[in-house]
Amino acid sequence: MSEIKLDSDISIAMKNGDKTALNALRSLKTAIMVAKTAKNAKEIDFISIVGKQVSMRMDSAKIY
Repeated sequence: MSEIKLDSDISIAMKNGDKTALNALRSLKTAIMVAKTAKNAKEIDFISIVGKQVSMRMDSAKIY
């Protein structure tokens, strides 16, 4: 998944009024931006970031 695809998916979610998808995509984009600035790199491992985000959300869901 590239950032361009992510931006496109965010745009589509906005147009469709899909708030759940929009929130998930925005949080993923934020995590990617944080990883880019922290590592100061252009290329980052999208799969590991997505995996971490999924894990965090699963843990949160278990708590609530």
